[in-house]
Amino acid sequence: MTVTAKDATDSCANAHIGAVYPPDLESITFRGPIDINAIGSLEEVPILVAAPVGPASEVVNVTERIGQGAIWNAFAVKSPESLESHVLKVSCVTAYQDQVDGDWEVAEIRKHIVQDILAHRLLDETPCVPRLLSVWAGVDNEGREYWATVEEDAGRPVDVEDMSDEQK
Repeated sequence: MTVTAKDATDSCANAHIGAVYPPDLESITFRGPIDINAIGSLEEVPILVAAPVGPASEVVNVTERIGQGAIWNAFAVKSPESLESHVLKVSCVTAYQDQVDGDWEVAEIRKHIVQDILAHRLLDETPCVPRLLSVWAGVDNEGREYWATVEEDAGRPVDVEDMSDEQK
């Protein structure tokens, strides 16, 4: 997968450990899509190594950085082949090895990523959950390991404070 982020904006105020920004994405070589069922059967998630660059099988254009959680960074993306918008979630696995408090090991991050992907996959047939479209693995020019998912876009988050009692 090739990611472009030329005119992307950043509307996310979060900047935790593992933060990834739109310009960072262009230096990552993503491989895949990965067979999700094969990942689930592995005893241990393999460590990724850089591979020679081949033709891109999917191109996504990042339009905005929309959020960051404990492990994932979320980006709004558009694909040139589709008019639909999607969400690209990216995790820089190796960013956590430099974490000051040392609570998270890289192998543990990989395990959480795989658990998240497999849980998401189980919910794919639930109508109110955005479908998981593909999973990718990547390495940047400095050898940092990344995992990415492309998912349906569920729209903007709802602010509970703005909801009426009836909506809640």
